[in-house]
Amino acid sequence: MKSSIHGDCDEDLYEVALRFRLLRQEGYTLPADVLNNFKNKEGKFKQNLREDIRGLMGLYEASQLSIGEDILEEAGNFSSLLLNACLQHLDRHQAAVVKNTLEHPHHKSLARFMTKNFLTDFQGTNGWINALQELAKIDFNMVKSVHQKEMLQISKSMVEGPRFDRGVEVCKRSTTEMVHVANGNHPRSKLSEQRIELTKPISLIYIIDDIFDVGGTLDELTLFTEAVNRWDLSAFKELPEYMKMCFKTLDDITNEISTKVHKEHKWNPVALYGRRGTCGASSLVFSIGSWHNQGNVDLVDDFPGIISSTATILRLWDDLGSAKDENQDGHDGSYVECYLKEHRGSSVENARQS
Repeated sequence: MKSSIHGDCDEDLYEVALRFRLLRQEGYTLPADVLNNFKNKEGKFKQNLREDIRGLMGLYEASQLSIGEDILEEAGNFSSLLLNACLQHLDRHQAAVVKNTLEHPHHKSLARFMTKNFLTDFQGTNGWINALQELAKIDFNMVKSVHQKEMLQISKSMVEGPRFDRGVEVCKRSTTEMVHVANGNHPRSKLSEQRIELTKPISLIYIIDDIFDVGGTLDELTLFTEAVNRWDLSAFKELPEYMKMCFKTLDDITNEISTKVHKEHKWNPVALYGRRGTCGASSLVFSIGSWHNQGNVDLVDDFPGIISSTATILRLWDDLGSAKDENQDGHDGSYVECYLKEHRGSSVENARQS
């Protein structure tokens, strides 16, 4: 395996790191010790690598595919430290490429955006590369046209329909943000209908998140969660109008998508799976806030894996992303706050890194 990976390039950091990343990306469990060749006798990465900017960028990209290996964590720290240090010594174009790599590594970015960056950053006169660039530009513009039509359709449905943001004043998310999430899940251009449908539940996730973040009181959120778990519209009588509208929209979207799936694939996801995912995710988001307010942070993972994993990703995404810029005084809690309660004396930055 190693010989087929390295070939004649076992001394070329960029080539080894690139091949390692591509294989890991495709699901091959390639051992990370292929990078040991670039360490010295003391087990540290060789200092002469600091001159190999391209290789360090490849090493940083490869480190993003870590599944817990110490060597990849070390590779990430080593390469990011040297790349950041060299920024001020590079010309404007090189510095922009390095900075983009540090901020948007391939494994954590949308492929289409990476293609655009490559086309912008690449400089050369190689014939086949230029031909590839031309084809990529044509493809990019075709897909861009599809996405623009989708954006218009989604924006129109949000303005004209009785659902989504209307009446739910706490929701301040942009349509573009929701569309990007859908594009990340269904990037192929022919999946246009699926992307449009996916923005509907995504918008509800954002709205429910904002209700928990800044909208409801603890008593209201308790009733809201119980009503969602029972999936009972009558249980919303005592709740604010925007919560009623949110649940009604959630019910409409669930039934609408289920009907389309049944019509096309001859099976009903609601009949087969019920609404357990929606109920479970809502319960988990509420429970995090409830446990946080009661000082109990030991039960965060006490849910079925498929639900807790999905909700945890969304919660962490929110905690580490836009939430830090929002004036949130709701009762949803956060994993950052839970961590700070469990680890007295830790800083917010330490909690975010952990």
